[in-house]
Amino acid sequence: MKKKLAASFLLGVLTVVAVAGAVIAAGNIKLIINGNTIAADVPPRIVNGRVLVPISTIAKELHQDVRWDAKNQAVIVNPDIWKSEMDISRPEWVSARNKALAFFIAYDEQDLEKMQSLLSEDFTSDREFVYNGGVTGRIVDFRFRDLAYVDSVWRMRVQVVFKGDRDVLKMEDWDFTFSGPNIYQGKIASIQISNERELTEYTVFPGLTVDNQHYYK
Repeated sequence: MKKKLAASFLLGVLTVVAVAGAVIAAGNIKLIINGNTIAADVPPRIVNGRVLVPISTIAKELHQDVRWDAKNQAVIVNPDIWKSEMDISRPEWVSARNKALAFFIAYDEQDLEKMQSLLSEDFTSDREFVYNGGVTGRIVDFRFRDLAYVDSVWRMRVQVVFKGDRDVLKMEDWDFTFSGPNIYQGKIASIQISNERELTEYTVFPGLTVDNQHYYK
């Protein structure tokens, strides 16, 4: 997806946070993300009145993809997944987004009739979403990653936190494709799951943490 805003970070790779007030001893600086105190492999430090913290630590805790681009000497956070063959308009993005949202809601509410209405007749997936008349898990959270028109197909990636059978908590990439060249009329033609990784817990926001034993912690 073509991004109007992009940011590169040089590999010294420390995120800068402005500091107001008196100087703070480096050993006393805490890194708190989503209400949780995080131990960084490189401790935060103050340089010229600014707090520097490792961007890799922050990115990992926020489940962001970070890559090193050796050619351009840059650290890229959330790199572009696909290069779209055309610019994507706001209405096209909203239409694709809403189809995925409708699927997620129908899935979590076990509305099988609504789910089927969103899928094309030749829908394919590497996961069995419906088993013995019911859905096979619950969606905890999700984040849209990319939308692109590639090889005459609309593709969208959504990062999903999924609670499956046997209380297994996972983060996964769900790749949606849509039928037809027109995103407005197209249905969901495929959902392929990749990059599965198990989580011990996941914080939706401060005060709500899901673990792999109970739905709410």
